[in-house]
Amino acid sequence: MLFTGNAVRGPATAEDAEAILLHSYSDSDQNGHPVGLENLFEALRPGEGDLIVPLCHLPEENGRAVKTDALAETVAIDEFATIDGHAHRHLIGALVARQEGHDGGG
Repeated sequence: MLFTGNAVRGPATAEDAEAILLHSYSDSDQNGHPVGLENLFEALRPGEGDLIVPLCHLPEENGRAVKTDALAETVAIDEFATIDGHAHRHLIGALVARQEGHDGGG
């Protein structure tokens, strides 16, 4: 899984000083590539933004691995324009981070 959007800073996003969430992977497959089923998220500051979780199947294409060490970095630079694969779906949600003890009221 890749985590993108303006609310998150991590392996699959461009550097964004306004991001409210820091993402890192906690798991990997047999080739050492991140899987994304176990993740660490750290709130950086209060705020809100979009969290995008693209779901895609990445089988080999013409005998060439689509999932590589550079996959997250490629997505961070080119988004999904240059990624092969099938059934790209994006779950998009609004993310709000608040300070502890703050209910958001006036």
